Amino acid sequence: MSPRQRLASVVRGRRNGEVAAWVAGGYFGVVVVLVAGTWYVLETRDASGLSSMWVMLATAPTSLVLAPVTPSFIYGSPALLIELAAGGFQAWVLWLLLRGRRVPTPAGT
Repeated sequence: MSPRQRLASVVRGRRNGEVAAWVAGGYFGVVVVLVAGTWYVLETRDASGLSSMWVMLATAPTSLVLAPVTPSFIYGSPALLIELAAGGFQAWVLWLLLRGRRVPTPAGT
């Protein structure tokens, strides 16, 4: 079974699997666009510390939990990778919450 077929069987094996995958994927897409835009601003302009505010707001509450435990010397691109990981974690949790129960499969398939 190819990875694509495996993913399709996991998504379709849940009551709300397809909708949950679209919602979680859309959320993660927004996070990726925000991280890419913030990275561009940080690398090309003289940006203040507020340039990553939108990423932090989009990935809250996970980013707010990680902020006090992240060492102060991590800023810029490494901090954006932490925010991207927080967004990925939240997208996964969102999919888990929305996917619903398993759909019984017919015998013999």
